[in-house]
Amino acid sequence: MPSESATGFIGSMVSIDCGKLGTYQGHVQRVDADMNTLTITHAFHNGLRCDQSEVNLSSTTILDIQIIHSSTVAKEIIERKTTPSKMTKEIDEVTKPRCSSPVKIIKAASKARSAGFTPSSSANSNSNTEKGQGKSSHGCRRKLSPPDSPSAHLLKGNNSVGPRPRISKSANRDGYDSNDQGVGQGNGQGVHGAKQRGHQGQDSQYRKHSASKKMERGGKKGANSWNSDCFSAPAESFLQDFDFESNLALFNKKAVFQEIENDFPDLSLESDPREQKYRHDENILQPGESTNAGPATIQQIQVPGAESQLYYTDNGLVVPSISFELREQVCDTAAHHGLTRSRQIEAFGRAATEMVIHLIGGSHRIHPKNDHQMPVVVVLCGPHDQGTLGVCCARILASHGVQVTVMLPSSSHVPQSLTDELNLYKLSRCPLVDTTKGLPGTIDLIVNALDDPVQPALSIQSWYQEVVSWISNSDIRAQILALDPPSQGPGISAKWSLCKVLPLCHVSPSCGNLYLCDLSIPATIYSHVGIKYKSPFGSKFVIPLHLQA
Repeated sequence: MPSESATGFIGSMVSIDCGKLGTYQGHVQRVDADMNTLTITHAFHNGLRCDQSEVNLSSTTILDIQIIHSSTVAKEIIERKTTPSKMTKEIDEVTKPRCSSPVKIIKAASKARSAGFTPSSSANSNSNTEKGQGKSSHGCRRKLSPPDSPSAHLLKGNNSVGPRPRISKSANRDGYDSNDQGVGQGNGQGVHGAKQRGHQGQDSQYRKHSASKKMERGGKKGANSWNSDCFSAPAESFLQDFDFESNLALFNKKAVFQEIENDFPDLSLESDPREQKYRHDENILQPGESTNAGPATIQQIQVPGAESQLYYTDNGLVVPSISFELREQVCDTAAHHGLTRSRQIEAFGRAATEMVIHLIGGSHRIHPKNDHQMPVVVVLCGPHDQGTLGVCCARILASHGVQVTVMLPSSSHVPQSLTDELNLYKLSRCPLVDTTKGLPGTIDLIVNALDDPVQPALSIQSWYQEVVSWISNSDIRAQILALDPPSQGPGISAKWSLCKVLPLCHVSPSCGNLYLCDLSIPATIYSHVGIKYKSPFGSKFVIPLHLQA
């Protein structure tokens, strides 16, 4: 490369054909005659901006060099390019690329005219233009050169230069394509020229057309149009209620399952029912137990005499039944050793209160913030020892804030224990009535202590029949808890019955579910009457009893 001709390239905008390496365009910065290299800045390779600030090309790779602009024109182009006020957003994105291989398409022809460049009339410019508008060597679509690149001035067309008018976005959306009327047009006048030639006054028409289309669509495209389609249904279509019950009745689940099982005999949709249900504490096998033997049963209490009826606790302990006479012997022996009858009554009343509180809702009903909805309990008492148990239970309930009403008929023969309990109960200032007329109309639970095993003839008394009539004829739907009823059952059928010491033999079904309370009688006292005893209560004072299956 001669030195005189080489120095003539410095400062010019050139296009260099490197054969297989492609075509480079850029501003010649220097020429090294010793190394036979040419350095260009603002370089473009096959129409794409190079990331390097300088590109060195060897003379052995250069096949042809053509000057696109002289050094004076090239200097003006570079200075105009570095002025921020004269750079559009699209040019700024190209001069400062965010990725190594951008794919944004630039309207090269229109940008070239707006920048004021004059296309070259060289014969080789046509071939360079075709290369600049083709695909890259990697087979992907590449962007066109920005207006400051040399290849932007190799486009075909006339040399007319002028400012490019701004085109509204609505016009582009509604029918204009700047790509089709820019680079692809032979006259090079773009969209503005086409509008001037054949579409005078089309801007207003396109604006009206765009506005009418928006009105028809009901707004913007996308989610708004979908919302309009979804929520624009007439309100009359939702006024009719959907009948879930009738539609659910149309589905016969058993018939569908039966059809499925007929088609697939090996498939069973219904699980096999268990022969026996177990409680939560019976699902754990102890050492030596078998699944076929059922829940474990342990008999820790042995009673004398003939074989008695057996009951079972939730833990599988066996509780045998005894006669009324044997039970009285246990209570008398306990009173002889210091556990007096009054203490036994207090223990029974305490256990009965615990059971009543559980039945009326427990802590959900009894708390300071529920003064206006405190539970109401009616205690029906007779003039005997069983009535004393009811009055004791009522007194303890009153101390917990329960609204208690005691009904006790007038009688001339009242035991001393009942008189003492009545005096304590009156101190609670709760109602005490002798007839059913003073009882409340709304009741949560009825505690029945009217029956006496020693005096079964009480059920024929007038006051007793009055209570029976009140329960049967009134609108009272409260459940009944019987306190220590006789084995033949109370005169008023109960849902639950609470007994003491040990259950009585041959208890009537009218007693309902049977419960046993703990009077804390020592095991030695049981041994004095011939009973081998070990407490089945565990951590509780009241336990349920279940008949032997």
